[in-house]
Amino acid sequence: MMMAVLAVQGIVFAIWAYWMFRSLFLLRRAAIAETGRGYPGLPATLRQFGLFARSDQHQADRLVLVVLTLVLLGLTLAFALLASQAGAG
Repeated sequence: MMMAVLAVQGIVFAIWAYWMFRSLFLLRRAAIAETGRGYPGLPATLRQFGLFARSDQHQADRLVLVVLTLVLLGLTLAFALLASQAGAG
């Protein structure tokens, strides 16, 4: 059972990592478009992070990341519980 949880956790982590990097690259692209420079700098980057956190435009991305993060945390808890039961039994 523990191996199944680990396998599912690995798959969910890969999806989470893809979604996170996708979001980060979208934010970088928006910061470059805002400044017109290849290296937009910290203020433009932080502005884009703020927009990501508040904007309706990114609501679906935020929801997917939150759900995937909660699933990962739940799988980690499940693995820890299974591991503690295996160690105690």
